[in-house]
Amino acid sequence: LAFVGMWYLTRRWLLVAHTRLLAAVGAGFGLLWGLWAFVAALGDTDLPDGVGAPLTPGQFAAYAFGVGIVFTIAHWMIGFVWPFGWKPSRASTWIVALVAAAYFAVAVLVVVPWAPVKLGILLAGTYWLMRRGAGSTSTDDPSVLDRLAGRTSFRRMLPVLLAPVAASISYAAMSVADLPVVVLGSVYWLFVMGQVVGGAVAYFWAARRSIQKRDRSENLARVTPTNRSQVSRSRIGWNDR
Repeated sequence: LAFVGMWYLTRRWLLVAHTRLLAAVGAGFGLLWGLWAFVAALGDTDLPDGVGAPLTPGQFAAYAFGVGIVFTIAHWMIGFVWPFGWKPSRASTWIVALVAAAYFAVAVLVVVPWAPVKLGILLAGTYWLMRRGAGSTSTDDPSVLDRLAGRTSFRRMLPVLLAPVAASISYAAMSVADLPVVVLGSVYWLFVMGQVVGGAVAYFWAARRSIQKRDRSENLARVTPTNRSQVSRSRIGWNDR
């Protein structure tokens, strides 16, 4: 979610100047952000008393704008330093893996001790899919990292700040709504399970696309030049009919 939603799509929409789409998605994300921040503090009944004390609307607004400003400046500055044709080295890969493992151990294992099992299954499945689809992509195709290269004007970045604006409004509205804890807990678990279901659907959709792409690549590789022309003609005939 962090990479695809907050980095890849935001960066791509900035580079191709999808300003209205970026503004709409940012505002929608901000509304959900503020709602989530409030119900996560009060709606999780498993938290000990005092752990989930919510921020005041003013405190949350300061936090949200701090995050939004840093995020906006980062996307503007990264256009000046983002490498093209860069491939992670073995050393940098190990560094990222160790930092991720340390964060995982401190922030995740304490709350979800069975997380390594789920993570292991996801990593194994992802590795298998990447190995299976390795030959289905041309070496001339730009990598995901290369697609994020490019510069954009700072004025084009301003719609990103709609996210903290909408989040502050949503959070303030929830703070004055005075909803029962039962309702807040229901909304909290709706968020949690919605992410689980959405993530599972996205994973299986991506897995299906990866397998289909690999199968098409293998079928095309088995077609000889003569047969390929016959296949093309037969497809044209079928389309004409």
